[in-house]
Amino acid sequence: MSLASVGRKRKIIDQLNKDGKVIVKELAEELDVTTETIRKYLDDLQEEGQLVKVYGGAIAPPKNEIELPSFDREVMNKEAKEKIAKEAVNLINDHDVIGIDEGSTPFYLAKYLEGKHHLTIVTPSINSLNVLMHAITNGLFTGKIIFIGGEVDVQHQRVSGELALTMLDNIFVDKFFLSADGISENGIVTSHDVSKGNITKGIMHHANENILLIDETKLGKRGHYRMANLEELNTIVTDEKLSTEWTRLFHTHHVQLISV
Repeated sequence: MSLASVGRKRKIIDQLNKDGKVIVKELAEELDVTTETIRKYLDDLQEEGQLVKVYGGAIAPPKNEIELPSFDREVMNKEAKEKIAKEAVNLINDHDVIGIDEGSTPFYLAKYLEGKHHLTIVTPSINSLNVLMHAITNGLFTGKIIFIGGEVDVQHQRVSGELALTMLDNIFVDKFFLSADGISENGIVTSHDVSKGNITKGIMHHANENILLIDETKLGKRGHYRMANLEELNTIVTDEKLSTEWTRLFHTHHVQLISV
């Protein structure tokens, strides 16, 4: 896919988020392409779960589930998330350039970096940013922080939007510790929120290793936005010894599984 196509799709999603709908004819005029090209873009975006096509255009997908505010997500399954985070820290080496995703489990990862040295940490999470600044100030680890700028989502304590995506075009990381709202039985990794999912996907595409931190309650769940397929992941860290079916699924897609 060309960079021009990626940019046009971003504009379609931005307009969808703003207005709740898009119209093929208007998009074709605005983006200076044919209506056939716009329909192909809408087909692709519908397959990713970002919209629902209707006659003459598309609308935002229905939200059967809602994403809880940041604080509520942090306290849910807290013990399991802390176990996952403590295990995931073992995958971080001194001098690594890492990405810490927005999400409650990556947030706990940010709290357990004590003793690490010369890290460079990229994050869109305001909660993780505060934790990381406190840790560096108090000498718990050494390194620097790169905060991804963009539109602030106060409820979920993260940034997103076109400015953030543009900044990500120039950033590459060794390891990205990401979160998700679900993994479906056919191996699709999803988010409830398109804007969050776009940022996660953007960092994934610029990471040497993608490491998903996810507790077992999200297995078999599906959000509305496709962030990745399993083969785009290198490692999954989870909190339970999984069933044979899930273990086989991850093995089939060549994903390393770490259960704690």
